Amino acid sequence: MAGRLIHRAWYWLAIGFVGLWLARYAASLDTVARLAGLDYQNYAAATRDWLGGGPWYLDRQLHGPYAVTPGDALYPPTWLLLFVPAAFLPPVVWWAVPISAIVWVIVRLRPTPAAWAVMAACLAWPPTAVHLLTGNPGIWMVAALALGVRYRWPAAFVLTKVTIAPLALIGVRDRRWWWTVAAIVAVSLPFASMWPTYAQVLFDARHPAGLLYSAQDLPMLAIPLVAWLGRRLPAEAAETS
Repeated sequence: MAGRLIHRAWYWLAIGFVGLWLARYAASLDTVARLAGLDYQNYAAATRDWLGGGPWYLDRQLHGPYAVTPGDALYPPTWLLLFVPAAFLPPVVWWAVPISAIVWVIVRLRPTPAAWAVMAACLAWPPTAVHLLTGNPGIWMVAALALGVRYRWPAAFVLTKVTIAPLALIGVRDRRWWWTVAAIVAVSLPFASMWPTYAQVLFDARHPAGLLYSAQDLPMLAIPLVAWLGRRLPAEAAETS
C-alpha cells in the first residue's frame, strides 16, 4: 500500500513539472512566438547559403575570439549531412524524428515513477524548454543518446559534438559502435578542408556563460540516461502490473 502511494506521489510530481513547463510557455506567448523554430531557421538558412557557394562559418568567427550570437554555426562540417536534407524537408520533420526516437526508447525502457519525475524536471529546466522550442540541433544528440542506451552503437554519433563527446562512451564496448565511428570518419573525409576552420571557430568562441555554456544542456541530455538508469527490472514490473 505504502509503495503504491509513493509511486503515485512520484507520478503527481512528474505531472507538476510538466505543468510548470507548459505554464512557462503559456505565460510568455510573445517570447514563444519569437523563439519558435529560431535555431532550425538559422541553420537551414546557413545551409542554403553554403549550398549556394557561401561559407559555412561566418567571417566574424574567423578572426580571433568572438562573442557567440544566434546564427553562428558551432557544429562540425559533418553535420551538413543532416542539415542539407533537413533544410528542404518540412520543418516538422526536424522535431518529429528525434522526439519520436526519444519517446519510443523511454516507453520501451519502462522507467520507474521516480525516473519519470526526474525526467519531467529535466524537461522543465528552462534551457531544455528553449532548445525544444527553437529546434536546437542538440535535440538530435539527445535522440542519439536515447538510441545509444538501447542499442549502444548509435551513441557514437555524440562524438560529433565535441563538448559532450564523453557521453558517447556508453556504447564503447559494442563492436558496432566502433564500426559506426569508422563510418563517421569516412563520411567526414570530404569535409577535411573545413575541419581546421571548425577547430578555430570552436576554440575562439566566447559565450556569456563561459564554461557553463554546455553544462546548461546536461539536464536535457540526461533525460534518456535517467530513463535507462531508472528502468524497471522484470520483477519490479511484474509487481506493479
